[in-house]
Amino acid sequence: MPLFPTGEFANRVVEFRVAQPLLTIVVDTEEEFDWSAPFTRTRGSVENALQQTLVQEIYDSHKIKPAYVLDQAMLEDAGAVDYFRGLEQTGRADLGVHLHPWLTPPYEEKLNSHNSFQGNLDSALEKAKIESITELFIKKIGRAPEFFKAGRYGVGPNTYGHLKSAGYKVDCSVVPRGTYQGVFGPDYRAMPHLPFWIDAENTFLAMPMTRNIVGRLSPLINQYWLSASSFFDNPFYGKLKIPGIMSALGLLERITLTPEGNSVEDLKKLLRVSVARGDTVFNLAYHSSSCLIGGSPYVGDAQQLNQFLATIREVIRYFNDELGGRVLSVPELHAQATAATACNK
Repeated sequence: MPLFPTGEFANRVVEFRVAQPLLTIVVDTEEEFDWSAPFTRTRGSVENALQQTLVQEIYDSHKIKPAYVLDQAMLEDAGAVDYFRGLEQTGRADLGVHLHPWLTPPYEEKLNSHNSFQGNLDSALEKAKIESITELFIKKIGRAPEFFKAGRYGVGPNTYGHLKSAGYKVDCSVVPRGTYQGVFGPDYRAMPHLPFWIDAENTFLAMPMTRNIVGRLSPLINQYWLSASSFFDNPFYGKLKIPGIMSALGLLERITLTPEGNSVEDLKKLLRVSVARGDTVFNLAYHSSSCLIGGSPYVGDAQQLNQFLATIREVIRYFNDELGGRVLSVPELHAQATAATACNK
């Protein structure tokens, strides 16, 4: 999928002049479904909605406001809407939009992998889907949404224009240092890995997921992120298990800041190395379905669920206590970016 003027975006990275690293938390809040099955218009169960109490207790204890981005299935379920709206109304969370194109009307496209990335859709159809779920959010939550995350991280060349027209202020879709071209998705290898302004007016902020390349060889390729990212996504190297071997030897490893599929020590290493390199803004992300046993591929039993929750708890403790960081909400990050940009002019 062709993307954007990445050179322009590289010049719009926000210079946060902060004394401590900052962390946001974004939850892809969606139905449970078989990730390996064909796409379907049939809405899956949203049993995991009320399971968010397990992790919300952690956030409440630290006075953290996570961002729950709600998909079509969540917004169509009265119980889920009541729960998440209650969190926002009591100041315990912020809510945004998560678009799965196969679930969100209008239903004009064929169901396949290519069309599961909203940025691959005809521009008019993508715009209609964004408008449809935005209107549903307003109807169910009672206000206009301000931040967005594409399902399957699938933004395209028209997405940002449509989102800005719809009033969004933050997009959380970019997964830097990687590509989904092998499954018809976007190529993010040349995109900034830190927050950047999408528009020239500095009002619409991109907040990428946190992903970095670490290991003993990483300093040698620090200025060649595009090539390094290509190494991890190359199917030939994957078949030979070379990335796994490099990781096991501690030579080269790509880590994403998520408790899904990563150990707590890996996430600490990612944060520690990134802070040492001068990065100041981080984004912890995961799927709501991982709070339900069997809800996602990452949590299949009670032990894995307990480990998942323990990892989130320890990452927050480590970030706050050992790295001297601060966890803030997505709206607060936008405000910080606005203030930093004004000061740097």
